[in-house]
Amino acid sequence: MSQEYRWGLLFGTVFAIVLVVLLLIRSRQTKTKTAEFDERQLVIRGKAYQYAFFTSVAAAAVLLFLDLFDLAGSLSIGSAALIIMFAGLLVFVDYCIFHDAFYSLKDKNRTYLLLCAWFTFSYGVSVIVQILDGQLTAGGDFRFVAYAVCFVFYADVLIALGIKAFADRKEGAADEEV
Repeated sequence: MSQEYRWGLLFGTVFAIVLVVLLLIRSRQTKTKTAEFDERQLVIRGKAYQYAFFTSVAAAAVLLFLDLFDLAGSLSIGSAALIIMFAGLLVFVDYCIFHDAFYSLKDKNRTYLLLCAWFTFSYGVSVIVQILDGQLTAGGDFRFVAYAVCFVFYADVLIALGIKAFADRKEGAADEEV
């Protein structure tokens, strides 16, 4: 085991413990443990689930087509399953964000924005380091697709949250002028 791996493992473990402790402290400060959505948000989330399901089915069909004609390259079945899962999840999250159904009535968007920024940064650094070390596509096998997929997912969510926050702020300013 290399020294860098040990430091990374130590940092990751300490970070995970601190994060769990902070989340436990925060959850004890808030009285309710469940998210509360109004009826309009529940309907929108139901529609988002439908779109996410059909996106997953379409992604599975595309990947099966690519595999049938040997166009998928060295993409493993696990990598393909991860891509399908995150494609559906991405559609669900983006639809909910842009239709005001992502946050519950008591949530604050700053927490999600900061978490997405942290995860985007973390996965981005992992992907860049693996590309520079030549490990991302070592031996023709796309072994570390999870890092790339998670980076794309969190970057997309971060961008969507930023766009939505900007649009809401702009809409709020226009309402104040009227």
